Amino acid sequence: LVREGLARSDFGSIGKVLLFAADRQARLDSGFGASLQTRSLCIADRWTLSAAAYRSAENPGLLDYVLKVNSVFPKPDLTILLDATAELSIARGKPINKNNYSLEFLSAVRAQYLLLADRFGFVVVDGTQDFATLAQSVSRVVELALDKRV
Repeated sequence: LVREGLARSDFGSIGKVLLFAADRQARLDSGFGASLQTRSLCIADRWTLSAAAYRSAENPGLLDYVLKVNSVFPKPDLTILLDATAELSIARGKPINKNNYSLEFLSAVRAQYLLLADRFGFVVVDGTQDFATLAQSVSRVVELALDKRV
C-alpha cells in the first residue's frame, strides 16, 4: 500500500513525514537498533535529516515538525553531506533510473541540506569529485572522527 501510494504520489508532505518515521522505527525494531548498541561503527545512508531536507523542500514550514517527529530516533555521531548540484545528481541517477525529481525540487533539497549542515554542524564534502577522490575524502573525515572517539 505504501509503495503503491508513493509511486502514485498519493501522500502529502505530512503523510510522508509519518510514513518515513514509521519506516525508521521498523528498522530499529527489526534489529538495526540492537546493532547501534553493540557495534562501534554503524553507517546509514539517509536518516532523519534526509526527511527534514526533502519535506522542508516541499514545504519550508514543515521543518520544525519533521525535526520534532524524528526527535525520538538515535542521533548520529557523525553526519557527512556529499554536496553536489541538482544537475549532477540527476545526471548520476539517470543510468540507474534513480532520480524522479525535478531540477527545481532537487535544488531546493540541496539548499535545505546546506542549511541543516550549518544548523547541526555536519561535515560537507565536495560531492562533485570523482568516485576515488570522494571515497578518500570521506575516509579522511571518518578516520578523524574515529580518532577523536578513542
